[in-house]
Amino acid sequence: QSSTTASYCIQIYNGNMRPSTAALSLWKHNSVEWSPKVAAVQAQLQPNTRYVLPHLPTVLTQDDRVDFMFQVSPPNRVVTIATCHHTPSTLKRFDFKADKILLVGGNERSEKTLSTSDAASLLKEQNEDISLWGVTNPNDPNSIESVNKKIEAGIDGFITQPLLSTPALEVFESYPRGDAADTKYVAGLAMPRSAKNLQFWLKLLDQPELEHDGLFKAHLAFFSQPYFTSMAWVGRELENLSTRATLDGVHLMPLGNTEDLIK
Repeated sequence: QSSTTASYCIQIYNGNMRPSTAALSLWKHNSVEWSPKVAAVQAQLQPNTRYVLPHLPTVLTQDDRVDFMFQVSPPNRVVTIATCHHTPSTLKRFDFKADKILLVGGNERSEKTLSTSDAASLLKEQNEDISLWGVTNPNDPNSIESVNKKIEAGIDGFITQPLLSTPALEVFESYPRGDAADTKYVAGLAMPRSAKNLQFWLKLLDQPELEHDGLFKAHLAFFSQPYFTSMAWVGRELENLSTRATLDGVHLMPLGNTEDLIK
């Protein structure tokens, strides 16, 4: 019998096909990436679930962003701000309408717009109590230096991209915790339903070289097995994180896979 992610518990099967359980309740900072499809099943998730509104201009419309504000209460909102769309003056006037802010650089950068670190410094100057989060990609070993700069600028925690490659776990464990060892790290967990879905992440990460990574190849091979389900893959990854990584939460990234999200 399967538990639900709403109760923060996922039922999985290990290599011997015996049931084992990995509970999201191990961690305090858990969240779900919001989309219209997730909105359709929100009633089946726990009332205190945090939802992150991602910066995906090609996927989410302005109407979707408005719907997010109506459907998710302020304490449960994590609003993403693409700093490439802001200058110091526009950022100062921005109405966040959320308790937690996730800063991302975005792809449309120019000399006049802000970097994530610059935006964090500016916002902390305005309000030192504001909760600022950033993103990082543990599949990229060079991300460690970037994380250091963002912490120095005032970032309180990070949501990562899914750990899909051989070096990702080691990189994740190498991230600094800050002077007071209180920087939080929430591991992104993709929820693909097929090898094709998993390959979509290569495009999102803009890392085509991962296709040749040994661990990523193993992930692809998993979905070619007839007796293993997408839910089993999610559960296996969750269990690996719980036993092998020092983290403060898990960020579920279902994209369109709401079936596994509510199982």
